Amino acid sequence: IKTPIKITEPVKGTYVVDMGENFAGTFRIKLRGHSGDTVRFRLGERIAQDGRLNPMTAVAGQIKKKGFGGPGAPELAAQEGMYIFGKDTLVEYTPRFSFAVYRYMEVCGLRKVPDSSQVRGLALSANVLDGNHISTSNSLITAVQDATRRTFLSNLMSVQSDCPGREKFPYGGDLLATDEAFICNFGMQAFYRKVLYDWTDAVQDSVFIDTAPYVGLKYCGLTFESAMFDVQQNLYLYYGDTAIIRELYDFDLKWMDKANRLHPSGIVDKGLADHESLVNVPVQLMGTIAYLKAVQIMKGFSVAMQDKANELRFENLEKKIKNQLRGMYWSGTRSMETVERQSREASMAYINTLPEEERKKATAELQNRHNVFNKQTFYTLLLSGGVIPENEQPAAVDSLLKAIDDAPEGHFTTGIFGTKYILEELSRCGYADRVFNIVNSTRFPGWGFMISKGATTLWETWKESDDVYSNCHPMFGSVSAWFYRWLAGIRPLAPGFKRFVIDPLLSSGLSTLRCQYKTPLGIISLNWARKNGGYAFSVTVPESGEATFCLPANVHSVMIKDAHKNTPYKQAVLREHKFLELPGGQYLIQTQ
Repeated sequence: IKTPIKITEPVKGTYVVDMGENFAGTFRIKLRGHSGDTVRFRLGERIAQDGRLNPMTAVAGQIKKKGFGGPGAPELAAQEGMYIFGKDTLVEYTPRFSFAVYRYMEVCGLRKVPDSSQVRGLALSANVLDGNHISTSNSLITAVQDATRRTFLSNLMSVQSDCPGREKFPYGGDLLATDEAFICNFGMQAFYRKVLYDWTDAVQDSVFIDTAPYVGLKYCGLTFESAMFDVQQNLYLYYGDTAIIRELYDFDLKWMDKANRLHPSGIVDKGLADHESLVNVPVQLMGTIAYLKAVQIMKGFSVAMQDKANELRFENLEKKIKNQLRGMYWSGTRSMETVERQSREASMAYINTLPEEERKKATAELQNRHNVFNKQTFYTLLLSGGVIPENEQPAAVDSLLKAIDDAPEGHFTTGIFGTKYILEELSRCGYADRVFNIVNSTRFPGWGFMISKGATTLWETWKESDDVYSNCHPMFGSVSAWFYRWLAGIRPLAPGFKRFVIDPLLSSGLSTLRCQYKTPLGIISLNWARKNGGYAFSVTVPESGEATFCLPANVHSVMIKDAHKNTPYKQAVLREHKFLELPGGQYLIQTQ
């Protein structure tokens, strides 16, 4: 329940209620009037310069002018409604058949100024709250995490939507970009099982579709449908859900047959690339990496199913795709100029399929990018897919770091997929501190920039909306998975967290961190604070689990105690002064 923080009257008789934060849901308002009086409501995410409501970022279907929405559509499909008084002159009204995304509610037709006690915002979402949380001493990091959770919850209404205003569609791309982040924050097993069966119902034999349930969109390509494999893999990894592999195995094999039929060369040359990237990315790279990752997951599933024939099939297909990607993008026989030319050609081929108005805009955007290729996404995807030979990976990492250094403010310019993978790859390669510095910045582009501009939910684009894009869009929410996996450092090593690592990032930008994570085995918790020149950790490991606890760099001494008895805990084994093996229990660990 949201309580208004203020009510203004920018124009006489027009009242704007500010709920203090953006969210999806409805409202409850007490109204007084005479029979026949009409009270009108409009809801939106932003305020115009004159103080009135700006509804444009949440307009249904982008219907913003006459004739755009087809027969019967309004000129402006804003989130709005009305109440007409009958016999009762005092009522408490709540819309019951719709929900909206809003921070601001505009009310017209009242005979007097409404009191804040008479209005409440009612936030709605699927019931996925399950006890996970992370908080830190850093107010910006906390604000980014809070905005991400609020965005996620606002986009869980039976489906995982892309935005709760304009479309409410369950795109596969949003799913692929953020499923792990949703799982880190909420109890998503039952919800994602339902999502997977939505896809099995919707998928078609001869084309890749964009949403499930299917709404007629089929232009985004293989990448969006491949989200099904990422979700299955994460249900297995985070919940130990082996049943989902067995249930969908035959369906997955048929999907692989379809992918081979539509892209027999192994190269995916149609669809969206790194959506909302600030710099161009070729679809051949993005789509083919998505295909490669699906193949790699299926290779693992065939091992779990003891299906030797398909294990060999996917192993050979993985090698084939990797070899082709190396030849296209890494072998040295192709210059970066060639890659960029191919990227421009692929982008123009896609743009030419768009309606005229969209084509003009997309062409202008491509030209504004000066046809530069996004090297951040380029190196990230090749590293993430395991395309680059191991002995050459350090060179790729160096090139990735330089690409970040050369970007505006040394920040990410990646789109929704590149962002997910760059967070992971930089951290895996030992540069989690670089990620922290980018997240802990209010400069553009970045999450902190959104917060500095007053955002309470994540934007659809790195740039501030120009009255087009949603202010409540989960696509860039992969940063929240990074908070759990690399800032707190809690990562599963075996399905269902039977074994896991706790390797917190002890950044100078933090003085404390608190994290709780609910697993199938029980609660994992980590709290740490700086103390007497060292660190004090409180750690809980589920009774049936086993944790590898990574000690701070340059540690000189370690004291480990049973958290209940406050006595030395002899079961914890110190390995070469680098990490501890912790069985189930509660520990106090102090280092100097």
